[in-house]
Formats: sequence, C-alpha cells, structure tokens
Amino acid sequence: MKNTDKRLEKLMSNLPTGERVVAILDALREGSRETANALMRSAPIKSYDATDADVTATVDAIFDIGGRFDVAIYKLLSEYNFMLGMRLVGQVREAGTKSYSKEYQARIGLLEETELRCLDEISSLIVGAETLADCVGLSLEKILVCSVAFEDDNVAKHFDINPATRERISDRAKKFADVMDVIWCQDGHSLRKVA
Repeated sequence: MKNTDKRLEKLMSNLPTGERVVAILDALREGSRETANALMRSAPIKSYDATDADVTATVDAIFDIGGRFDVAIYKLLSEYNFMLGMRLVGQVREAGTKSYSKEYQARIGLLEETELRCLDEISSLIVGAETLADCVGLSLEKILVCSVAFEDDNVAKHFDINPATRERISDRAKKFADVMDVIWCQDGHSLRKVA
C-alpha cells in the first residue's frame, strides 16, 4: 500500500459521522462510487458485526428519499403532461368553430384545474424536500443526490418556485416534508443533524 493510500485511509477512518455522510454524498454527486464505497467501508465499527449504523442508515435514507422523490415527481409530471395534451387536442378540435360550446368550456376548465393541482403538487414535493434538507442540515442537492429527476432539465424548471406559490402550497408541502421525515427516521439511526 502506498503512503498516500495509507494517509487517505487514516483520514477517512477519523472522519466524524456527519462529515463522513457529507463526503459520501459529495462523492456520489461527483460520480465517484469508488470513493463513496471507500468512505462507507472505512466507517468505524461500532459493534462486532457492523460499521457505524448512523452513517449507513443516513446514506440509505438518502437513497430511499431520492427514489421515492423520482417516482412521485415523474407520476405528477406525466399526469400534468397528459392533461396539457388533452387541453391542446380539444383546442385544435374546436378551432374550426366560431364559438366554444359550454360543454367544451367546462371540460377545459376541469383540465386547467387538474393542471394547476399537478403543478402545486410538484411544487409541494420540492418544497417538502427543501424543508427536510433544512431540518437535517444538508442542501437540497445533497438530499436528492440519488435522484435522477434532480438532474433532469424537464424537472429542473419546476425548482424555481415563486413566493406566492410557496404560500399557497405551504400546508401540502409540510405534509410531504413530514412523510420524508418518517422515511428519514424509519430505522432510528439516521442523523437528525448531518452538517
């Protein structure tokens, strides 16, 4: 083993739990699975059969939250895009008529309400993740390091939420944050304050 490798191993083994979790998340964000695995393996052994449960449980919780965030956000986006498509198809069909029928106007109204609900749900999910990130002392980027959606340009435009929308969705966002907090705490070892 080279001297550099020995020094790195010694540094890694002496990292406090919170710093270790942040270093693992940084390595994952940079695409360095090897470094992340090395940091996980070098976590202190706290019992005879496992490494530091706080580290593994916290990283596992972040993987779980990232996966669940992706499922929820893509489901909402597909519903939103479907409703948007339905409204556009209706507009094309009615384009040749001189005035829109009352039935058509009612249908369009329902589609627009559903679109707005979907956008509010997407914003609530994002604000909920931000709330959890604040609670545990991490950035949103670190909480969603395992999320494919966080890197998706089609999703990224939804992360810029104006203050009026934040106010309107605050109750729903709190519910999403509470659900994410349950996931975060489910095995009892995730750190309450990482950094």
